[in-house]
Amino acid sequence: MNKVVYIFCGLAMMSVGCKRPSAFVNEMEAFAEEACACQSQGCLDGISAKYEAWLKTHQNARGSQEDLQSTQEAQSKYAGCVQALKTAN
Repeated sequence: MNKVVYIFCGLAMMSVGCKRPSAFVNEMEAFAEEACACQSQGCLDGISAKYEAWLKTHQNARGSQEDLQSTQEAQSKYAGCVQALKTAN
């Protein structure tokens, strides 16, 4: 459940406000790709821990409306892959 909360916190951060918004989006997309590549819960746990730590360092992220939309898409992909792996196990 905490992982879902962190996903929505990431969305809130982008809506509130990164000096480099495109870097934020790129990193979020990379987390989604990593999560989708996972084949085990251990892999997913490791990525989730990195993701949670990364979100804490981006608490004051700011970006454009386009960045917000891109971040939402990446977070949706991340959440879908997390859920798919949990369902498969």
